[in-house]
Amino acid sequence: MRHMFNQGGIIRKEHGPVAVYPDLADIGRILRNASERLADFKIVMQGMLVYVKRVLGAYCEFRDFVTEDPWYGIKGPTTVLNYAYKQENMPLFNLLQENSRFGFWGKPPSYEEVSQQSLGKTFFNFDDPAFGEGISRFLSEQFPHRSKYEKE
Repeated sequence: MRHMFNQGGIIRKEHGPVAVYPDLADIGRILRNASERLADFKIVMQGMLVYVKRVLGAYCEFRDFVTEDPWYGIKGPTTVLNYAYKQENMPLFNLLQENSRFGFWGKPPSYEEVSQQSLGKTFFNFDDPAFGEGISRFLSEQFPHRSKYEKE
């Protein structure tokens, strides 16, 4: 049986049904996309492996101090990060020097104050007394659509 290729990647069998297959350009795109997805997956998996390695390492190192009582014993995140710092010499960052956060006014700031202080910042946090019209307006503009978890 003889096969004939024509534009669009259509393979037509002589004396048989017509089937559509991707052409070479489509196959190239599919392979590139799969490669990019695999690269992303690999990065995620590497991050997960590092995390699991840190958690298990910290648990093994400090298991004598582990308890299920939340008010007694070591705390998970602190222990894991301290262990990781000790083992891997992770770099530490001073958040004040990094100047990447803003918030904590003690009283409700104006919208202009919030907008001005947010320029170039990565993290936003605020204390309860500061929540007011200025912060509410700023958040409404930054996140115009309600989260599926927010109540009306």
